Amino acid sequence: MAETNESSRSYLQKDVKFSIIIPAHNEEKYIRKCLDSIAKASEAYKEQTEVIVVLNRCTDKTEEIAKSYNCITLKNNDKNLSKIRNAGAEIASGEIIVTIDADTIMTESVLSNVDKYLSSGKYIGGGVNGKFERISLGIFFSA
Repeated sequence: MAETNESSRSYLQKDVKFSIIIPAHNEEKYIRKCLDSIAKASEAYKEQTEVIVVLNRCTDKTEEIAKSYNCITLKNNDKNLSKIRNAGAEIASGEIIVTIDADTIMTESVLSNVDKYLSSGKYIGGGVNGKFERISLGIFFSA
């Protein structure tokens, strides 16, 4: 783990199916909706889901909001989105790693669909065409 990382994880959760990683830089305006959508999507996997919010140089209330949802928080000062996501993946304990942006809304069926497709043996992972309420265009254009 990079020296810039500081995690709030104080325990190791067992039998985690999904680790959901959210890179976040000053996302207090959007992250509540994202976390609410994850809570709905993970209802069938309640005790098998962990949410890791990677706090990237946040100066707003993103950390407070994430902690109020019982998320694992990880401070990271990298300036590269891949490194930020990978920092979250390093501490993830889930069988399946899902990444989502803090300003994106997850549909209620997305985790069950991911589980179904990966369990079929036909898929090993990759991008998903999902139904999103809002998509951050910056992600498509960033290098």
